Amino acid sequence: METLFIGQEKLKFAVLESTNSYLKEILKTGNPQEGFIVVTDYQTSGRGQFGNSWEAEKGKNLLFSVLLKPRFLNPSRQFLLNMSVCLAVVDSMNEVCPGFLIKWPNDILYNQKKVAGILIEGSMSSDILDHTVVGIGINVNQTDFEQNRKSISIKNILGHSVETEYLMQKVLQKLEMRYLKLKAGNTSGLFRDYYSVMFGREKELPVKIGGTLTTIKPLAVEPGGELLALHQGKTVRFRFKELQFILD
Repeated sequence: METLFIGQEKLKFAVLESTNSYLKEILKTGNPQEGFIVVTDYQTSGRGQFGNSWEAEKGKNLLFSVLLKPRFLNPSRQFLLNMSVCLAVVDSMNEVCPGFLIKWPNDILYNQKKVAGILIEGSMSSDILDHTVVGIGINVNQTDFEQNRKSISIKNILGHSVETEYLMQKVLQKLEMRYLKLKAGNTSGLFRDYYSVMFGREKELPVKIGGTLTTIKPLAVEPGGELLALHQGKTVRFRFKELQFILD
């Protein structure tokens, strides 16, 4: 593994309920080093953001969780970590095939279809972001999605299989690079990079707000994670789950 610490120690399983859940169980009784990862070929109860399920066929996708300890990051700015992780994933995938975008807050799309998701679960201690478990799921070689017709895989896009281990190494390398920049306080290019691959930025998009179909124009994101968007002639801040994007 061509990294300094991320992925240098790992556990790999054929089947797990959830890599995030397993890593959080380890943290209850132990103190693994930062960068420790848990990988599985199949999850029986894979989870996405806000409790959504994650459909993944056995042995065909990339499913892993990474332990980070971003105690240097003020909790009010923890979305900067989310941005860094999303960029690491989308940058890695764009090297394989250009065209991947980040849909706020943490999905990766290709032609408005979901190809990857990120679930970051943090733990606070005395107002410090003690540790975070970063779960990453990427549809790599699965071609059929019975539960969600709005999903797609890299194989669907390219027409051929991709080695999951190869892709994971690329993601971990870019994650470490992004994370170390964040740790050094180098965030000057973070928002620029994020906006360059942000789905629908400064475009009129259909959404649901409180069950009502309407449109917004995404403008920016704030360090706390709020989405700034133009809605009915006003700039509005949206928090997670306050709106739902309507994808084609």
